Amino acid sequence: MQFSDDFPRLRRLDHLMVGEDDARAAVVCVCASMGVPVPTLKFHARRSPFTGACEAPRGSGTDGLSVAGSDPSIRGSRRSEHGAIRLGRSVTLMTLAHELGHHLVHHLDKAGTPAHGKVWVHRFDQAAAVIDGLVDS
Repeated sequence: MQFSDDFPRLRRLDHLMVGEDDARAAVVCVCASMGVPVPTLKFHARRSPFTGACEAPRGSGTDGLSVAGSDPSIRGSRRSEHGAIRLGRSVTLMTLAHELGHHLVHHLDKAGTPAHGKVWVHRFDQAAAVIDGLVDS
């Protein structure tokens, strides 16, 4: 986080939690503002509000299969066309911005961009700025 443009904003967002509907609305707003497709959102009750996971879009430099393999009986075996984000039923806004940062990197930056490098921190900050604007409005 040492490269963030606004670390206090990230700390503030880490103390705000939303449910599925508000998380969905925030994702749509961030994606629209950045000109990227909306990822598939997958919510699970057992996932912590402080953790998430971002799946790369289909055709993003791999064969389109997740680590689960190609067996369709294995849950999550096919990647979503535009990527996916896995979250808990409630999620902090910082966690949401974090995963959206990964989603933005997948769509806006070259393949092989480090998962938590300076470019990703910039995308994380961009997502956080849009989300913070939603909170203030």
